[in-house]
Amino acid sequence: MSFPKVPPSGIWAPAITFFDPETDTLLPTEQGTYYSYLSKSGLAGLVILGTNAETFLLTREERTELIEKTVGAVVKEIEPLLANAGPFFGGSDKLTLAEVLTGSFVIRLWTWPKYGLVPQSLIDELSVKAPNFTRWAEAVATHPSVSGIFDEKGTALRTKQRLGL
Repeated sequence: MSFPKVPPSGIWAPAITFFDPETDTLLPTEQGTYYSYLSKSGLAGLVILGTNAETFLLTREERTELIEKTVGAVVKEIEPLLANAGPFFGGSDKLTLAEVLTGSFVIRLWTWPKYGLVPQSLIDELSVKAPNFTRWAEAVATHPSVSGIFDEKGTALRTKQRLGL
């Protein structure tokens, strides 16, 4: 019997976003260097823009810049891992630990653009540049074990209220 692969165990670090303290603007070169350093440091993975809601405090241009860096990272690091998704990780036809651990994030990523909480441009770019990831994410977000317990509208509205949007 063949078991599906699961994401590597270990430390998944939330990645901070670099700003120039004088101008309060993003530092894309330093950000790229930091992501590169972390990717080679022995960590199991990175959590980008997912831990402290700073995304909602950034300008549209800053979010766009970080989206482009994030899409680039998905294309480079995650897209190849999902080449044999069937439709789930490792070619499985059932949810694996990868989907169980990421399902609540994926369904928010996929549904929140209609509430203005995630830029639609992120989904559009992923659809073009990361088709394996897109097929996988759509399968995860629509699986009854994930979507059946998710209050899409209520969660989005409560999040917007907490963020003052």
